[in-house]
Amino acid sequence: MNQKGFAPILVIGIIVAVIVIGTGGFYVSKQNEGSPTESSAINEPTNGTPIEKQSETQKTTTAPEPTPTSAITKEPDTVPQSACSRIFSPQYGAGPQYTGPLFDAHFHLPSFLDYTKITGAGHDGINFNSVTSPILDKDIMLADIICTLKKEKVRGIIGFGIGSEEVTTETLQSAKSIRQRAAEFIHIFLSPVGFSATALENIQISNAGLLGGYGELSFGFGGGLQPNQYPDDQNFLDVYKVAGKYDLVMMIHIGAQQQNRIENVLQKNPSTKFLFHGPESENFIHTIIGKYPNAYYSIDAMLIRLPGAPGALMYMVNSKDE
Repeated sequence: MNQKGFAPILVIGIIVAVIVIGTGGFYVSKQNEGSPTESSAINEPTNGTPIEKQSETQKTTTAPEPTPTSAITKEPDTVPQSACSRIFSPQYGAGPQYTGPLFDAHFHLPSFLDYTKITGAGHDGINFNSVTSPILDKDIMLADIICTLKKEKVRGIIGFGIGSEEVTTETLQSAKSIRQRAAEFIHIFLSPVGFSATALENIQISNAGLLGGYGELSFGFGGGLQPNQYPDDQNFLDVYKVAGKYDLVMMIHIGAQQQNRIENVLQKNPSTKFLFHGPESENFIHTIIGKYPNAYYSIDAMLIRLPGAPGALMYMVNSKDE
């Protein structure tokens, strides 16, 4: 082959080589753009947060961080009326049980008022705490009381409330609040201790229908009255007269050996309805209720009394469970 014939062939070969090399470089470049390596994915996360690069032998799987949310995302769910926040689970024996409706004739309500916040109410120095002196709607909610009682098929209660003349306005406000929320369920009895008969009558005149009676006046063991106070003392006779005048029930826990005094009370107040209870009067209560039509007796205190408790043991149980 002469030199002139070889030159064209050499030129063609060079052109082909240039095309092949250029095409291969374009292909490799496109592969790198379309398939980023794992290192580039770690170094450039989608959320823009820098993360330290790890080697293949050090890589660990990390759970994604939770998405931040506000502290309250919705209104709290309302507790159904059938659900009580305080759980009460009595244990029953194997024998037959009464399953019908009940009426609780003796229920001491928590304190109407937070006396620790009231000055000049005559309660300085008293140790109020949530166990021995709970405060209504603070330590124990009224809704919980009603819910638990209704769960046991209680259809109503006589609820005793404590107040004092020095804080009459606050006492009545609390009583009215209870009345508004449980008018047909709780029959409010105001303890007359701490009130004069005149103050009680003024309360009744201004708040007709608020109270169902007065009580509890406890002359029994462990009662709140002084040992030298008796049911037929004049200050109590004045209260009984107000109760009779406005058709309010007078509730009394009779002390031991007080039959004559109780009969004196009944004779002087024939128009006043008296509701008695307490084991100390079991020896003579049959005579009382049989002789005076305005005398009534509740057996509530006897149904839960244990052996050894004072009284004639008209009713007795052998254990707390029974």
